[in-house]
Amino acid sequence: MAAVNPAWKTLDLESEQVKRLWTGSATLFELCQKMDFLEKAKTPSTTDEVIAMVATLPEDFTVFFRTLATRYDFLHDGGLGAAVLPWLIGSVRPMTVPELAVCAALARTSTETLTLQHLQKSILWNFRRDLENELGPIIRISGEMVEMRHRIYQDLVLANSNALGKGDVHLDMLTTCLIYLRQIGPLWKHSTEFQHELRLAEYAALHWPEHYHEVRDKATAKPVVLSLLQNEEQFTVWPDIYSHHARRSAEEESFPRTPIQVASYLGLTEVLSELVANLHPSNKDTELTKAMEYAASKGHANVIRLLAELGVRAEGALLRASWIGDNATVTELLKTHRTYINSRGGPDGVYTPLLQAARCGHADSFAKLQSEGADPNAVAAHTNLTALHLAARIGQRAIVQLLITAKVPLASVDAQGYGALHYAAQGGFEEIVRCMIIAANDPAILADESRVSQVLLANDQTRDSNTPLHLAASNGHLKTVETLLEMKAKPGILNDRKYTPLHCAAEGGFPSVVKALLKVGTAVENQGEQFVVI
Repeated sequence: MAAVNPAWKTLDLESEQVKRLWTGSATLFELCQKMDFLEKAKTPSTTDEVIAMVATLPEDFTVFFRTLATRYDFLHDGGLGAAVLPWLIGSVRPMTVPELAVCAALARTSTETLTLQHLQKSILWNFRRDLENELGPIIRISGEMVEMRHRIYQDLVLANSNALGKGDVHLDMLTTCLIYLRQIGPLWKHSTEFQHELRLAEYAALHWPEHYHEVRDKATAKPVVLSLLQNEEQFTVWPDIYSHHARRSAEEESFPRTPIQVASYLGLTEVLSELVANLHPSNKDTELTKAMEYAASKGHANVIRLLAELGVRAEGALLRASWIGDNATVTELLKTHRTYINSRGGPDGVYTPLLQAARCGHADSFAKLQSEGADPNAVAAHTNLTALHLAARIGQRAIVQLLITAKVPLASVDAQGYGALHYAAQGGFEEIVRCMIIAANDPAILADESRVSQVLLANDQTRDSNTPLHLAASNGHLKTVETLLEMKAKPGILNDRKYTPLHCAAEGGFPSVVKALLKVGTAVENQGEQFVVI
């Protein structure tokens, strides 16, 4: 779409082309033909209602426009552009560029008598500027279609509360969202992909929980939400839509399938209290244990507190809270779940909560768990990775420093023969490399016979005989290479491929690393003999 569109200046709004443009389309003009759409802008329309309205429209564009201008006083309805237009665009379908241009011109006209000619003059030469000035906050142009941007749309509505009337804006939006879910829900049984006319329904499905959290009067909002969660027909469909469209981590478990689990997952504390009170005793323990795990995985400390007061305990909850790094939730769980501080969440578990926090780089949660007695020497199942390995390979210096202070073995290797220093060098985390070598060569450690075996040297080799210098050179980490050389790493050690770090740097195409290694010499050490690589 060109930035300047002079064709608009000469467009004949009474031409056959324009008449065809409006025929059979559910546009803003057509919807405004019914006064109840203006009076009840926040009440969503269903697809059937729109189709029924289209069938009653005049086929002639001129007749339609004159009817519209006669019946409704756009000039004195200052809220039309700010309130009605956003709702109608979102609730029906995206508009084509020509359709939206006319709508924008209609909303911005200031003439005393609205005619086709006045409307034509209101369409700017620079069409993109017209869109940006009038509708920029709520639209996205994609080719020849203009669509709502719902996240920005939400901000627009909240900033213009008159669009929803007086009272609690979030309560109004929550109610409206759930009305959409009730009316359009049956259509989702056939497909989880939203058509254009269901775009606002998509917003409703994904974001109604956010509005619930912002509602001032939860007592009023609670029955509205319960009506969704306790309606069997709606509840069997909505979770599929939410989990299909919400952005969720690949590691996150499946979306909950019961009202109690959903309320815990979304942090709906007041709703959860009501649901728990009516829960049948036969499956109470299993249901509430799972609910606590869901709450922990989403960082809802308030839900954790509620369930803990009911005596609920979940072995995997602390592990899940450590995974997301929500320190408030970790702290809340430690009040009642200290017995699980070193648990792996079950017989097939791999990580303890402390290992999980180290693996994900959550320094605050790691420090909290460590201070409460979590084992810093725990080893991951199958891989033999320690917290030091996990922190070093993702560059978490703060966690590494905590572990050094805790005097963990610095030279421990995993199932592949890698030490933490190897991972730090491979990732190019120069500061971690430096602090680990300094700590390993601390005179206090060297003088302690019980700790000599854990002394970390810059020349330790993996199972394939790679040193930290090999790994840093292979990945082109110049600063790490320079630090290792400064710390007396030997550049002439051969790995299983008979490569020195210089070979590795040359193979990887890292000239700056090659130069750094050449500066210190390239003597190769082999069974006590030395020779120079030429």
